[in-house]
Order: sequence, then C-alpha cells, then structure tokens
Amino acid sequence: MKIKKIILALTLTVMLGGCMTFTHLRKHYADPVKGSVETTNGTFAIMDNMQEGRMFVSFTFGGSMTKGTAPLPWAREAAQKWLVQSSRENLCQLTEGYLFQSPYYEFLYACK
Repeated sequence: MKIKKIILALTLTVMLGGCMTFTHLRKHYADPVKGSVETTNGTFAIMDNMQEGRMFVSFTFGGSMTKGTAPLPWAREAAQKWLVQSSRENLCQLTEGYLFQSPYYEFLYACK
C-alpha cells in the first residue's frame, strides 16, 4: 500500500510539472521567434519572446529532440550567441538565467 502511494505521488509530480511547463509556454511563448545556435558545446534550440525579453533554451541533436540538460554556462553561452546572431548583442543584455524544468533553461534579458 505504501508503494502505491509513492508511485501515485511521483506520477502526480511528473504530470503537474508537465502542465506547469505547458501553461508557461502558452502564456509566454505563444508566438515566439524560433531558431537554433551552434556553440562549441553543441546545438541549442531557442524560443525567443522579444516583447517580454525572455527566451527558452534547450540542448538538441540539431532537430527538435532534446539531448539532455546542458550545464548552465553552456546554455548561457547559447543565449548570448542568440542575441549576437539576431544582431542585438549591443542592444540587449542577459539579466537572469535559470533551469526552468529539465531540459529547459529560461533567460530573461533587457534591451535599451
């Protein structure tokens, strides 16, 4: 009986975590600019909400399939490279970055 409760608790945690990600994506990334960047560490998929100054970054195989959770410095490098690639390196600066939910990082940025 105790094992069933543990399994139920774990299942609910995974389900709610997935809902949280979906809700956040619908709210903040309904119509994002999508792209990818190549760094020395690999390929990263980017979803950029320029109006809110936030982007989602994930480590990929080059397509949409994630490759796992990259270390924060790797994801930060990809976010910075995205600003360079989109010609905003002199206008925008990363202000915050965190692991939103594995394997996704979210970065906030401010532009002049």
